Amino acid sequence: MSRYIDEQAIDDIALGASVLGSGGGGDPYLGALIAKQAMNYWGPVHLWNINDIDDDALFIPCSSMGAPTVAIEKIISPSQVIRAFEMMETMLARCATGTFPIEVGGINSLIPMILAAQKQIPVVDCDGVGRAFPEVQMVSFYLDDLPSGSNTDAPRDI
Repeated sequence: MSRYIDEQAIDDIALGASVLGSGGGGDPYLGALIAKQAMNYWGPVHLWNINDIDDDALFIPCSSMGAPTVAIEKIISPSQVIRAFEMMETMLARCATGTFPIEVGGINSLIPMILAAQKQIPVVDCDGVGRAFPEVQMVSFYLDDLPSGSNTDAPRDI
């Protein structure tokens, strides 16, 4: 069963990211503001359950990297998020079905909402680790030998 994310859900995600992220991943208030603005401008975000995804669907996670305090001085731009996502689609020579947060970190829990609103693609109700993490390879995908951003190997069929 799928549903749409509304402003209350954004506030709930921001609160959950504060608790589960234990302060990691930046200030979720800033991410919530940007996500709400994106939804007001581009439209609602469709949330999918992980069990509703076809086996051959491509979902690309999105996030920011680096010190989250920088986002206070230089606010994340939706154009940055979409440009990186589309570059990944180009590299994979395939359009993504949707996206999901790579971690439950303050801003990173909400960046997928910005992208999903802008591209009108769904967000999956999942993440890559269940908490905030300090390094990009610290995701559960690593346990299944799936490449991460720290792996420079070319993409491979899985």
